[in-house]
Amino acid sequence: MLQALSATPAVPLVRVADNDPAQIMRMLDAGAYGIICPMISTRKRPDALSPPAATRRWATALLVRHAACCTAGPITRSHANDEILTLAMIETREGLANLDAILATEGLDGVFIGPNDLSLTLTGSASAESRHPEMLAAVERVVSQCRQRQKIAGIFCTSGEAAARRISEGFQFVTPANDVMQLGRASREAVAQARGNAIPTTGRIRLLTGENMKARHITPEQARSRLVAPEDMVSCNLAFIDCKLPGSHLKQNYSFIGPGVTQSSAQMVNIPEPHGFNIGAAAMPKGVTNNLHLHFTAEVFLIHEGTWRFRWGANGENEAEFSAPAILSIPTWIFRGFTNVSKEETCGMVYTVLGGNHTGGIIWHPSILDAASEYGLYLSKENMLIDVNAGDTLPEPSALLAPLPADEIAALRHYSVEEMRQRAVTGEDRQWSAAGLLDSVLPGHGGEIAPVIGFGISQDKHAAPAIVNPHGFSVEWLRLAADHVVGRHLCPDVQVIMVFKGTLEVTWNVEGEEVSIIAPERSVISVPENSWRRYRALDGDMECILTTQGDQRKRIYWDEKVLEQARAANRCLDPDGYVTAVDLLPETARRAGRRLEALP
Repeated sequence: MLQALSATPAVPLVRVADNDPAQIMRMLDAGAYGIICPMISTRKRPDALSPPAATRRWATALLVRHAACCTAGPITRSHANDEILTLAMIETREGLANLDAILATEGLDGVFIGPNDLSLTLTGSASAESRHPEMLAAVERVVSQCRQRQKIAGIFCTSGEAAARRISEGFQFVTPANDVMQLGRASREAVAQARGNAIPTTGRIRLLTGENMKARHITPEQARSRLVAPEDMVSCNLAFIDCKLPGSHLKQNYSFIGPGVTQSSAQMVNIPEPHGFNIGAAAMPKGVTNNLHLHFTAEVFLIHEGTWRFRWGANGENEAEFSAPAILSIPTWIFRGFTNVSKEETCGMVYTVLGGNHTGGIIWHPSILDAASEYGLYLSKENMLIDVNAGDTLPEPSALLAPLPADEIAALRHYSVEEMRQRAVTGEDRQWSAAGLLDSVLPGHGGEIAPVIGFGISQDKHAAPAIVNPHGFSVEWLRLAADHVVGRHLCPDVQVIMVFKGTLEVTWNVEGEEVSIIAPERSVISVPENSWRRYRALDGDMECILTTQGDQRKRIYWDEKVLEQARAANRCLDPDGYVTAVDLLPETARRAGRRLEALP
């Protein structure tokens, strides 16, 4: 099988049972193009796995592949050795302690974390997805040191979702489960489809009122893990190349959901699970500046506190000021920067939503790269920070990120102040709708929606967002009077809530299985797709921002009790899914609307 694979685009790797050189040689002769060596705890062990090139046997598979694919002369020993990938498994506390020495081993291409064993030795509990602080620190350390030495960082994952999350954390080599897991999932899916049941994905699956819609059951532990409360927020003051420049050295960067565009391997990411977008924040005292840079995907600023001056253009020649609670979407592929110009002495907070799971990083203005070099700061071609004064090695100039040429900068699109103002929605600009939610007419409910970007969950046929170009997500305001609620509903798309005013209670699951969390002002809550949820305003009026994945118009499904109460109040959905009066609709339209209310 290995030799057959070696003649295809696939690269066959083998995790050997032990590190006996004879066994490794047999695997290479059988057609393996790489070896994953288990239980590596010291540099001595990987050294023993790398005999001199002159004495290595040539794997038969290399000759097979070379004959099948190459036409440029005979295979050489150096070519054969270059073709073989060698990874050391880090599975123990000792291996983690000796990581730097292990990575320095000549001929070693990288390391591969065995998370179950490593978690067991570090925390006393085996878990491939452990969120224990010591395990999180270990994973971050492996990624950081591999990046510094330009080695491969790999890790075993239990699913495709987990693999995508690990990639976002900086791993280059992931395994989306093993063969037993894959076969088990495929079998469960086939049986479920044959029986006409919901297909299991993640979490607990429930069949809902005879429908085949899957809903995620949220446990108390899962609920708390999806809340980033103010006390959970950890800033990084060395996240970007301008972090030591005078006037910028006091800014703090946060990555709440996804890494965003941080250039620091030390950045804390509260929820690394991919959402289709990234959520972060910048906190900066009055007078502090974030310098000119360029994004490839959407960047939306949500001002929670203070007044901010935004600059944009080839050299930041255009500017405008916006105050909380304004929302501003700056177009891609233009330079932008911003400064806290609040009248009060405040460390203002600006939240950001960035498009996509993988943003591709940013490009700094050439003037910022020049200024940063005076402080020993550079960027690698991987867009990661190199701090020479902190002990990092400065690579050759060819390995550094080159500044954008002046002619390319001059060719970037120009946006006038008037055009940029059309991409902002201030607090006064918000168009609140009491018809945005079906349950708004019910006593004690009364939620209001104000669209900002794209088409979110609003069920008001007259509501229109101010910003309509595709971002990959929608943004809208939700407000509730004190102790009022948004009734139980389900959204098929993942959402994130940012609490800008008051306190929000989020209650998950169906009646009788409720799990609640309390989110004070400034909190960020990740709400999984296909989960039942209910919102209540605590301690006064509440305002929050809903960010929902996707450019499409979003659908939500209401609990049957909410639907019955709404009909009793002469409210239902029309055939297009918008709120209307029941008595305005003929029976045919009522039936069509009820089909939209039912879970698919």
